[in-house]
Amino acid sequence: MRIYITGASCAGVTTLGQKLATLLRVRHVDVDDFFWMPTNPPFTTKRPASERVSLIQQKLGHEDWVLTGSCMDWGDALVTRVDLIVFIVTATPVRLERLAAREKKLFGNRIAVAVTCTKYMGIFGSGPRSTTTRISQGATGRGTSCGYQNK
Repeated sequence: MRIYITGASCAGVTTLGQKLATLLRVRHVDVDDFFWMPTNPPFTTKRPASERVSLIQQKLGHEDWVLTGSCMDWGDALVTRVDLIVFIVTATPVRLERLAAREKKLFGNRIAVAVTCTKYMGIFGSGPRSTTTRISQGATGRGTSCGYQNK
């Protein structure tokens, strides 16, 4: 089975993909590993879309796999190869907290966080977090969607 997991930044897409790939014993590929050219500092130069797609296709191979990340507007050739699409929705305050933690871990004191994510909690609301999962299988088994919501 070829699975594509997508959602907003810090929604848990890569984490779920890694765990699922391990559980299924299949290859995991994250589009973020191919989106940017290797630079210092990182994330300053986008890799051309055609090159990204080619590199990802080579890495995925012809066996079962889990692909994670967002390849919207440039990765149609990748998405047409999937059997199941999983879209993760995670509350914005949760994603902002994760983003701040990730940036601090990656860059430490080299970046300054002007506004903490907890400040947004009052704007977007917070409350008990629950998880619901919806899975629907299409008639063809291609382009199927799954909603995973983390509130």
